[in-house]
Amino acid sequence: MGRPRVVVAIVLVMASAGRTASAQPAASAQGKIVALNGRVEHTPATQEQFTPARILQPLFVSERVRTLEASRAAILFVDETQVKLNAGAVLTIREVRRAGGAGTALELSRGEGWFRTKNPRSGLTIQTPAAAAAVRGTEINLRVGAANETVLTVVEGSADFSNAQGSISVNAGEEGTALPGQAPTKRVILNPDDAVQWALYYPAQIAWRDLPAAAQGGTAAAGFERLRAGDAAAALQAFQAGIAAGDIWSRIGASMAYLDAGDTARAREVLTDESGAAETPRSSVEPSWRPPPSPSEIFRRRGARSTPP
Repeated sequence: MGRPRVVVAIVLVMASAGRTASAQPAASAQGKIVALNGRVEHTPATQEQFTPARILQPLFVSERVRTLEASRAAILFVDETQVKLNAGAVLTIREVRRAGGAGTALELSRGEGWFRTKNPRSGLTIQTPAAAAAVRGTEINLRVGAANETVLTVVEGSADFSNAQGSISVNAGEEGTALPGQAPTKRVILNPDDAVQWALYYPAQIAWRDLPAAAQGGTAAAGFERLRAGDAAAALQAFQAGIAAGDIWSRIGASMAYLDAGDTARAREVLTDESGAAETPRSSVEPSWRPPPSPSEIFRRRGARSTPP
């Protein structure tokens, strides 16, 4: 008779433990990815392996987000801190301030990030390999170089920039630099907005269901399917046959794939090039800017127009 009672007791204890565990509230997200372009990845707090991120990806303490080549991401945290990551960045979420809790702490171990907080009580601090930036104002830009040097640009407000060797206050219109093992220094810059130009442009997200039937069921359908899956290189290969056949949606899709890969020059070319050759995305974007004509060139052109036939 003793054994059945023991079994019943064990079952009751396990059931009670299960109810207790289920009654405990699950950890709430501390932020989310609100925009992404290109290849953006994140890793859960209990894992080391990165996995593809998605729009509205919830983020928790100790998780990391990274952007690969020609990629960007925007993050919004529950304390109203805004973050944008440029290509090649790695961000770790250390702490996000709750009511009565510690200040928000982030770590930028590589790459470049733009940070803005409208909540002065957030106590936002960003740690880098060379120094920590404690934001006392509104908007800053941080860039970590190949040798772990850190450049802080304050666009609006101020920030305390410190490491074990020293501390300085960097104000709006100033740039602080910290090298590993050296105290931070600063200088005045003329155009602090230039440091954040990269953060001002984010391509719009595509509403795939709004594509017309000609794009979803025609020659370009396979390319759009690969593009929706995030594989720009495979999408370009799929669009080639349609471009050769004169399909306009294949040409539009190839342009979108080039934009997704960060190649704005070829995104423009494929819409105007009658040869319609779609190629693999280049690793770097060729500048479309051209120097203005010289005064002598201007006068030469005017003279040519004024010369009678």
